[in-house]
Amino acid sequence: MTVSHQPQVRKKQPLQLVLSIVCLVIGVMSLAVSWIKVPMINLMAGTLALVGLVLSIISLVKMARDTRGIHIFTIAGAVFSVIALLVTIVVSSTTAAANQKLVKAPYFQTPYSSGKMYKSEGQLDNAYLKIEDISVTPGDKYFSPTISVRVKWKNTSDDEKTFFDAISIKVLQNGKRLTDRDFHDAYVAAPNSWRTEELIFNLDNGSSDITVIGADNVPSPNQDKVVQKFSVRAGKALEQ
Repeated sequence: MTVSHQPQVRKKQPLQLVLSIVCLVIGVMSLAVSWIKVPMINLMAGTLALVGLVLSIISLVKMARDTRGIHIFTIAGAVFSVIALLVTIVVSSTTAAANQKLVKAPYFQTPYSSGKMYKSEGQLDNAYLKIEDISVTPGDKYFSPTISVRVKWKNTSDDEKTFFDAISIKVLQNGKRLTDRDFHDAYVAAPNSWRTEELIFNLDNGSSDITVIGADNVPSPNQDKVVQKFSVRAGKALEQ
């Protein structure tokens, strides 16, 4: 019995050693990236740690059953994977809490951009913008529902500008950008003067909330934005 069983053990050992090394490598990789405060990378680290932990458990069971011994690489891989999982959970929780604090500020700054995101009103490069209110026109079998967005703005540049020279407005509903309707020719605003504009958009549906985003007409990587969410059903602004 001993002679016939010995070759089988020798054949299995190289495969088990490879599995142990794989467990260790995955554990180290997941721990290395688990500290990065980027949601997608953090999610990838957690997934990698779970895979490493499962493989480590499989390797431990196989070694205990087949060779009566446990390789140190497998134990190390399991330990690294568990630590990576814990770090991922902590980093994810602290990042979410930090983002909540940023959103509640008068303006919040995204972690991956130096541009400011103002709620309802704020200063852009060439204008001060206030997103004031909306009015909804129900649709019928011939026409889709529309929404009128009323904004007030001040030309803070040194030159005369129209609204569309200074500001770009887009409206999102369910992550989709709405098309505009009947954009009239905007009046020219002198420096330091205020004007009111009403912009009409075709709604995707008459129930889902919308997000109005105002920004400089010329996009840039560090572009500031003014954002306001509205309830289409209630026709009023929502807390952000």
